[in-house]
Amino acid sequence: MPFVLAVLVISVGLSYARGGRLSRVADAPLRASWLLFVGVGIQVIVDIGVGRGVLPDAGLGGYLLLLLSQLLVLVWVALNWTLPGMVLVLAGLLLNALVMGANGAMPVDIEAVRALGFDDAEVPLGKHTVMTEDTLLPWLADIWVLTPLRTVISVGDVVLAVGLIPLMHALMREDGRTAGHHGEVPVDGEA
Repeated sequence: MPFVLAVLVISVGLSYARGGRLSRVADAPLRASWLLFVGVGIQVIVDIGVGRGVLPDAGLGGYLLLLLSQLLVLVWVALNWTLPGMVLVLAGLLLNALVMGANGAMPVDIEAVRALGFDDAEVPLGKHTVMTEDTLLPWLADIWVLTPLRTVISVGDVVLAVGLIPLMHALMREDGRTAGHHGEVPVDGEA
């Protein structure tokens, strides 16, 4: 999450430098944005639930909630498919969903966690689990150390983040009538 948030902040800064405005995002033609917020919210609830002992780590309840959250976010992406960067956002989400679905949670390389100065107990449980030799699709797991943000990221995180850059730029540069639509830009008074 810190990596994606950092990419969003950088995207907003770059878009501002190129004349974009964050206020334009509110007018963008995003469909069913509640799906995105509920999907991300479920992931936060799973993390908190595991942290407080309400849900077992990598248990069936948490697994089903994570699948639901991924499904909601994927439906949001499908509904907003025409926006720039969504192909990469979808690809990143699918890569992360694939490894999480295969393992019940996102595997995290314990050596990468240790490289950041954390110990084994500091792997964030919930939507994460410690990677073992039995982990399926380990190359898609959280294996890359990002020292400046003190986090470990996956291939899917990188692909998703690369898609967020053109998406945010388009949302900040366009008005609600033109973002995600191809063709001529309407002239004042035309719609």
